[in-house]
Amino acid sequence: MDSVECRRLKILVIDDEPLIRTTLRRQLGMIGLPQSNIFESANAAEGFLETVQHRPDVVFCDIHMPMVDGFHYLKQVRKSADATLAATPVIMLTGDASESSVLTARSLSVNAYLVKPVSTKILQQSIERTLKATLIPMHRS
Repeated sequence: MDSVECRRLKILVIDDEPLIRTTLRRQLGMIGLPQSNIFESANAAEGFLETVQHRPDVVFCDIHMPMVDGFHYLKQVRKSADATLAATPVIMLTGDASESSVLTARSLSVNAYLVKPVSTKILQQSIERTLKATLIPMHRS
């Protein structure tokens, strides 16, 4: 596994619940990600625009949100004509543990599926598995 320096990663959190976004931001900071590299969206439509603009290394996306859900976001990303954008790693982070939602996410090529709440350790492990890398909190000489 390669090593990835945390402070170089860009993460996007798409969730309609401000408390969830705040909690994830805090947890990602505990892993070593700078707050300036963590982007947020309150819905999937804005999340897609943020994905295009910031090109995150990993996206954490809720499923059930008003207007546009996380499945629609994932479809939009995967069907992008831009191959780099289409390959954006997406981790579903949701309260929905139903088999049908897991299977739908899998059919849309989700990279991982986590059920809320998750520990900081699980977040870190899911990022590492998704990137196939070991996260290091700072530059090693």
